[in-house]
Amino acid sequence: MKIPVLPNSILKYIIETLINGYNVKNHTHCTIKQLDRIFYQFSMACQRWMDDIIPTVEFNIPFRITSQTLFRKFEIWVGLGIKFSDVIFTTNILSQESDVSLVLRSKVHVRSAISTMNFANGYVFLGNTSYSPFEFIRKIQIDDTLSMSLPVLLGNLFPCTEHLTTIHINLNRFIKAQEHEDIIGSLNQLCNKFIYIDDISIRGSLKSNEKITEHLYKFPNIIQKLKSLHLIYEFITVHQDLNNILTHPFSCVQSLKLHKTKNSKMHDPIPIYQSLLNCFETHHTLTVLSLHFADFIIDTQHIQQILKNQKLKSLKLKFKQLTNNNNIQLYNNNNSITVLTLNFAEANLSDCNAIVDAIENLNSFKLALRLPVNSLNLVEFNPKRQFYMELVIPYQPESFDIYLDSKYSFHKLVNNLTVKLLNINDTVALIEHLYHLSKMIRLDTLYLNMLYHTSLLKPLHNNTNIKNLILVRPNPQRDHITGSKVIDDLLVHSKNLLTIYLTSPTHPRIDQPSLAFFKQNTNLQRIYSKSYFSIYK
Repeated sequence: MKIPVLPNSILKYIIETLINGYNVKNHTHCTIKQLDRIFYQFSMACQRWMDDIIPTVEFNIPFRITSQTLFRKFEIWVGLGIKFSDVIFTTNILSQESDVSLVLRSKVHVRSAISTMNFANGYVFLGNTSYSPFEFIRKIQIDDTLSMSLPVLLGNLFPCTEHLTTIHINLNRFIKAQEHEDIIGSLNQLCNKFIYIDDISIRGSLKSNEKITEHLYKFPNIIQKLKSLHLIYEFITVHQDLNNILTHPFSCVQSLKLHKTKNSKMHDPIPIYQSLLNCFETHHTLTVLSLHFADFIIDTQHIQQILKNQKLKSLKLKFKQLTNNNNIQLYNNNNSITVLTLNFAEANLSDCNAIVDAIENLNSFKLALRLPVNSLNLVEFNPKRQFYMELVIPYQPESFDIYLDSKYSFHKLVNNLTVKLLNINDTVALIEHLYHLSKMIRLDTLYLNMLYHTSLLKPLHNNTNIKNLILVRPNPQRDHITGSKVIDDLLVHSKNLLTIYLTSPTHPRIDQPSLAFFKQNTNLQRIYSKSYFSIYK
């Protein structure tokens, strides 16, 4: 009997499924060693696989080269014919002591596979002028000061090509006031050299970087290419500068995020969004808007104005309170927004309901309530349409039944539920409510922001709807329960879960008995964690 031969397309699919779970930050699915083993085993299996299948494989997630070891692996894989969608090469691995520069000079196929150049330490290049030009780079990421990298980027190593279209700048360190104009001037020089640049992203992650906007609008060559501006504020003094950027005739900003730091000394943000509301309403390219001012009030009239923009696709608002001073009942219909987040400490849910009903094509809605809400307020939420809903609430024993009651809307709306236990004395009441959580007929993801308790197991395992569970792992020294005990209980008794995510300040490891339980569980596919190597089937 002739043994059937798997077609090339099936083998290609198997390899890509295995390798595209790689995640350099979380180590999910497979590590570098596992990637290397997959490529080695499939390429050495037979000559047909080596010649016909391996060269067609595509690595479809970003691959970051941060060490010489990773670079050597990458060189081998490119030699096999593996195609990478985005290779991010970090310049700090270049030095005269390594052979990286020799490989880049002598092997064009390796050099041409690098699509993104990340400047973590731009000075490394300055003493090395023997590199071949990077003529195939598509994107430049600058994570340090731009002035450091500027001489290299303006030199012969980076020619002006039609491939290079994107510059992303992350301002991660403290920038002195006099440096802001220098940075924007340097960026303007880059735009003058790389004439095909059409996508500039600027992210300021420190309080001083908000002043970067002071000089942006003075350079039309930057404004006509600036697609993303994300700023974290301490002192908001630049709303007029932002207004100048957004109202510039060449403005093409697509994503704007303005977030206030927790320690901000700013007392009144109202002048900001009052001066910018007209921009938010009329801007012809703005598709993503995120405003985070967790200590301040926003009125429904401001949201009403934002909803008039029919280009917006994603709107995220985080404020202390939602008010309705003008008693607005009906909002202008918006048919462009598909993703909405409303995060308030205090809000009338009838106002939230009116906002949701005004958005006709809403696909995903997140409602986060940071403080307890009374029952009369909860029953006011009754949207006309169905969508994917994520709900974040503090646990209130006296009003939790409303979320489960079929007379109200939450039981048929919520897909993803986060419950925060504010008072440890309410643990028993919460566990009792968990027994009835199956009344939420669309709920498939549950996050319990409370310490693990063994009595949680039974109600969770009885609920056949929940497929994804997120738990806070206990502190073993304080709760007298080991990390492996938590995992084992879930692995042995869970019959419906597909994924488990455990959050923890500690660094536990999954031991062999737990791995055995994981393999025996026929449904469970993944165990995630921030603090250890996640495992997959």
